[in-house]
Amino acid sequence: MKVGIPATGPLGDRFEVWTIREPTDPLMSVTWSVCIKDSGGSVVHSEQIYHRVGIDPDTKIHPIDITDLERGIYRVDIYNWVNCNPPPGTDTYSVHIHRRTSRSVMFGMDGSWYPDRQYIFTVYVADGKLFYQSSSNRAVFIPANVDVFVEVTGSDGYAYVGVVNTSSDMRVMPNASIPFEAKLRFTLDRPKAWDVARAYANVIGFGRGVVVNVVDDYTFDLIIAKSELGLPPLVIGLAILGIIAVIVWGAALIIRFTVDLKLTNIMESMVNERNELVREYKAEYDVCTDDNCRRRVQEKYLPIIQGYDATIGALLSRLGTGVCNGVNIGGVCVPWWVMGVAIFLAGLLVISVVRR
Repeated sequence: MKVGIPATGPLGDRFEVWTIREPTDPLMSVTWSVCIKDSGGSVVHSEQIYHRVGIDPDTKIHPIDITDLERGIYRVDIYNWVNCNPPPGTDTYSVHIHRRTSRSVMFGMDGSWYPDRQYIFTVYVADGKLFYQSSSNRAVFIPANVDVFVEVTGSDGYAYVGVVNTSSDMRVMPNASIPFEAKLRFTLDRPKAWDVARAYANVIGFGRGVVVNVVDDYTFDLIIAKSELGLPPLVIGLAILGIIAVIVWGAALIIRFTVDLKLTNIMESMVNERNELVREYKAEYDVCTDDNCRRRVQEKYLPIIQGYDATIGALLSRLGTGVCNGVNIGGVCVPWWVMGVAIFLAGLLVISVVRR
């Protein structure tokens, strides 16, 4: 079972925890303890949530009331246990939440920009910690005087994408059109970028539309390839959770982030980045002389390559002519060249297993 939180800040009087059933989950009631801790590590709020597998919906939403908390930043540890003192090895999901302060302002769509449906996603860094939110409202709260990445998409095919920093309420008009690619670059204070990519892959697997790409040991990109309106809160909650996991667990703090927006040549950009990654992977793999080295190289590169493959396949299925020149998997057209690379990589894994 996976746990996701679609918004961590700035929060009002509540936030949501989503428990998501996986195919391998046994038919039983699963207990989780939501434990909110202050900066000193003391539990200031706790409650239990339950997911009855086979009875409850596969994705169950649990509202957490935080009206009793003061404004500020808190750590949330969610344990697969009956209280906030679990034994070692207990499954744990951790994030930070930002209880809204008076220094929040309203960010929204201009009154003349009024599509039938809209979607807002924001990311910001405060006190060295990453926060995000996704909403179908026309306006959301963001912290004042802080760099905030904002993505607003409308069913009319237009979008606003960029970094804003404002001390007062702000309304915007579109500055982009769908499809586009937004690339957020995060810089860490320690060489842990590969750990971020691995944490992302381990927590959520390979999601379509979101890729974590390592630039160097200190830098990684979060790439959001947008070919349609919005991004489901569950995808955002799980995708960012994978990044937050490594930070909350003490691997690194975020120093800053920048954003690069591409409005054209999205496919060419992603394919080129992916192919360069494959070249680096093959170069490192070829110089290995034992299976331990090969496994380390595979663990380093394969999660990112497969993330690119999934995203490129999804983009092709959305941007193509409607004819699938490949294999249709779960409603997504996976091109033959992607399948060929996947088979090649799978073959390397089999070779590694056989040689153990």
